[in-house]
Amino acid sequence: MLTMAAMVGMLVVAGAPADRPWTTWQPLPVVMPAPNAWDLYLQAFGRMHEIDVARGLASDQPPDFSQLKPPAKPPPQPLPDKWEIGPFGLPLPQRVALYADVLAVVRQALGEECLIPPYQSLEDTGQMVPEFARFRDFARLFAMEAEVRRSEGHFAEAADSALDCMQMAQQVATQRTIIACLVGDACESMGAKALDEAVPRLSPAQLRHVISRLATIEDRRVRLADILDGEERFALITLKDLGDDPRGLLTDERPGSEASGKTYIEARDAARVFAQVAGAWREVLGYFDQVRATERLPYRLRRPVPPATNDLARMETDFYPPFLFRFADARTTASLRQARLAARCYLLERGELPASLHDLVPTYLRPVPVDAFSGGPLRSKLSAGVFVIYSVGPDGIDDDGRPIQGRVGIKSRGDMVVTVQAAAR
Repeated sequence: MLTMAAMVGMLVVAGAPADRPWTTWQPLPVVMPAPNAWDLYLQAFGRMHEIDVARGLASDQPPDFSQLKPPAKPPPQPLPDKWEIGPFGLPLPQRVALYADVLAVVRQALGEECLIPPYQSLEDTGQMVPEFARFRDFARLFAMEAEVRRSEGHFAEAADSALDCMQMAQQVATQRTIIACLVGDACESMGAKALDEAVPRLSPAQLRHVISRLATIEDRRVRLADILDGEERFALITLKDLGDDPRGLLTDERPGSEASGKTYIEARDAARVFAQVAGAWREVLGYFDQVRATERLPYRLRRPVPPATNDLARMETDFYPPFLFRFADARTTASLRQARLAARCYLLERGELPASLHDLVPTYLRPVPVDAFSGGPLRSKLSAGVFVIYSVGPDGIDDDGRPIQGRVGIKSRGDMVVTVQAAAR
């Protein structure tokens, strides 16, 4: 995302519009659940910080961003291990035990309805950054716990640690912004990797438990329509803040004071920002209306929305095409995971592979999971002792299970494929 300084530098001088639609606009109030799991997450954030301060892993003082010059380069430090959590010389089981009460509070949060408060002003974004970072720390803790449990031979418990991580990821997304969804995706990926490592050692009964939990997690996935509403709200809040006081928003300077950490904006630059706001306001509303009109369509049927022409509006909307792909990709990946585990459970219990995904309904699936790229159910075929489950992928073309080569991207050709082999028994 571009800085405010870059944003101002890109603006084009234009005639100031007469109307100021933002002056009468207020974001709709959001009714928060009571109790709200978010309150428990705040407790967990605080408790983890206390532990880190006590161990010398964090400062008990808030960071100081008042100086523009970069801090002195710290002396070289040993590279941390892959977890990046806790005292690095401490064995993994002891590290997990150190944060046991943090995970206990997070697990309590998983049992409650969650709605992370939406942004009320542009400055709220800075306050949420460390909290989103803490969610990733929690995901690492769950993954660490899963590895410890797996190393001790407790594979079902390891799977539950992974599933707790994935369930938390869905609660992260309840902030209903793209950044929240991306953080949630990162957390979900950590949980999914830990789950994949436990699955080969699970019994059919344990697999049924995993499949049931995955279905519940998917049922609670934040809808795309809600994310669009949240992003539109934040875009309008940003424009309202700019329109109300562009110079005051972009600088903390006072006459005679030294420069603060925010960008200094000359009066003429503030006028250039203001001149764009009304036009951006109209374009943002129009853009979201067009995106919202297609959000219920399968990914392959959505037509690209023309990009905004106003510089400020473009800053608020340019990241939607890649996000819409990522949202469809995440949902389809979750569907493929659930279907693959159901087919594996079928094989372990019946001694043979299913002929199609419909054989798994309703005993193992309810119903066949959705392919977000086609809008229909996932597809499958049984060939030479291999059960192939696939999505048509971003191009929307059924390639009969021919897998995409390399990483899946917006322009990928081929199908997204997972397989179960008879030898998996």
